[in-house]
Amino acid sequence: MMALTAFSVSVYAAFCVGLYNAQSVAQGAYWQKLAVTVTPLLMICLMWFIVFYTRYRSKFLPIFLTLVGLVFSGYQIYDHSELTFLLDQSSVKSMLLPFNFTVTYYEVMPGIATQIQLVVGSLAYFYFLGLLIRFIWKGHKQGWRLFFWPAVGDSCGIE
Repeated sequence: MMALTAFSVSVYAAFCVGLYNAQSVAQGAYWQKLAVTVTPLLMICLMWFIVFYTRYRSKFLPIFLTLVGLVFSGYQIYDHSELTFLLDQSSVKSMLLPFNFTVTYYEVMPGIATQIQLVVGSLAYFYFLGLLIRFIWKGHKQGWRLFFWPAVGDSCGIE
């Protein structure tokens, strides 16, 4: 599962590189949709890695989240309506970095289906943290570092 997680992270990162290098809203929307489409697959791979690593016995919630993630990913691929992205509402963001370096992100506003997907992803993230806390609580003091530092980096927006 770790290999699939690493692969899905690299695919997501490649799509983010495309998004960050976009020179127009149309290009940005294309790469943004690809990145959002692969996000549930990343969630599924990471979740099952954590479930197997922590030896979590109950599989109901992981199976449910897997099905929900597959539905969202498939829907993102299939649907081109305003339910996924509002292509007529750009969301261009500029950031000033050190040494007067400016980065501009050409994105579009997410539709309601994408917003729901993001909420489900956030809830899954809290589920992952719950598994981690349970894992530590059961006496596994060494294994927590495997999850803690990546979780801190992810929470800070570090990819």
